Amino acid sequence: MATDLRPPPVGVGRGAWLRAALLGTALGLASPGAPALAHVDLDMSNPPHRGVLAQPPAELRLLFTGAVQVTSLRLIESGGESIPLRRVGGTGPATEVRAVPSAPITPGEWKIEWRSVAPDGHVMRGEVEFRVGGAGAR
Repeated sequence: MATDLRPPPVGVGRGAWLRAALLGTALGLASPGAPALAHVDLDMSNPPHRGVLAQPPAELRLLFTGAVQVTSLRLIESGGESIPLRRVGGTGPATEVRAVPSAPITPGEWKIEWRSVAPDGHVMRGEVEFRVGGAGAR
């Protein structure tokens, strides 16, 4: 809501104009219009993005800064083949998403692809890349 900051019309006192402008601004801020839209992001993952692991992870975890509805979650090896995942803890909106691979994760390059919808309807997507084995493995 824009506030008219032009000088008051002739015949209207400056105090009355200022009170009206402040009241209009206050009403605009207090109105129950559209709720504030908080942006939700991926906060952390396990395995970490670009992490190098000595052993394959038994479970994959994505932690978000707010509750999201994850609509797609895939584990893909460097050749393009995906391993089905079993979600742990339900599929409703949550700040934490956990999944267990249905087949062994072998040494090599991997990526977790995810897509979600935030409460405000914003569609988000991302990926977490990691490597199992090789130089620098922890």
